[in-house]
Amino acid sequence: MIVIGHHRESRCAGLAGVSSRDVAIGMYSGVVGAPIGYLREGRKNIPIVQLMDYGQRETATDLGQLYVYSSQSPVRLTLGQISRLAYSAETAVIRRVNQYRAINVAALPAPGRLAEEITMPLMPRIREFERQLPPGYRFEIVGELREQLKGQRRSLTVVVASVITIYLALVFQFRNAAKPFIVFAGIPFGAVGAFASLWLTGMPMGFLAILGITSLIGVIVSHVIVLFDFIEEQHERDAPLRDA
Repeated sequence: MIVIGHHRESRCAGLAGVSSRDVAIGMYSGVVGAPIGYLREGRKNIPIVQLMDYGQRETATDLGQLYVYSSQSPVRLTLGQISRLAYSAETAVIRRVNQYRAINVAALPAPGRLAEEITMPLMPRIREFERQLPPGYRFEIVGELREQLKGQRRSLTVVVASVITIYLALVFQFRNAAKPFIVFAGIPFGAVGAFASLWLTGMPMGFLAILGITSLIGVIVSHVIVLFDFIEEQHERDAPLRDA
């Protein structure tokens, strides 16, 4: 941090016609580099910057020897003559997410552990922390957990579309709008068993679990369709419904 405006330094800068803008330009051109032109190489424009030699900017005290040129007079002074260097801790980088200032808290699960296994037990305390935030602040979960929730919503959309498509296909096959519901009545038997297995083993509802449950439901539905079609065929051959 550079402070200008204390006693002798402020009077010296004012008499020399050096403003804060002149100091900022001198610092920028000496440390970061001020563009003074471009070098064209083929289709590329390579910027040419004016920058202090590395040996002259190894430490912060070397900045006192940096020349500052006044925009109002041909006078040039060193930065140490018109300013005072003060050291303090400041925020080096302001992180933003979607143009909002943000504080990111991140962690990686231990090998062999899923992110949901760690996050779900902490969700009550996380939600309590979210409710205690002052007005104007908001809390958002990102990373693997958000992608997992997003994948679950997409999977739900696919499942709903698949159920509707299967229902229409069964209506066309059985020529009846009520019989497909008998086929769908076998779905809960497989779903209950799958959810019970997850609950007993303590595994989270991840993408692979959803994929496995969907596959299991598909196998059950296909078996019920084959069995139902066989019953209908036997019934059409005048076999009693119970025997069929």
